[in-house]
Amino acid sequence: MRTGRTAPGAGRAPGHRRAAIPLKAFRAAADNDFTLPASVVEQAAACLLVLATETAQTVRPSALRATISVALRLRDAVELSHQPTLSSRFW
Repeated sequence: MRTGRTAPGAGRAPGHRRAAIPLKAFRAAADNDFTLPASVVEQAAACLLVLATETAQTVRPSALRATISVALRLRDAVELSHQPTLSSRFW
């Protein structure tokens, strides 16, 4: 007997649950001051790299390059945010 329900997560991409957290954070940031925790940006970058890996054989090369480029820029931004700020006296 079928109940019409499917298993949780059935038919979704393997990284769906991981991607939900950054997506919710990005939507919440859009409603506020556009500030995101570094951990969320790191997680979003990781999700994009996983997406690029999983779809590398099925998407256009330009789409793959764009996805990887965004992921690397997000990762670089997080790394920059961890560096100490230099005061103007060092310049």
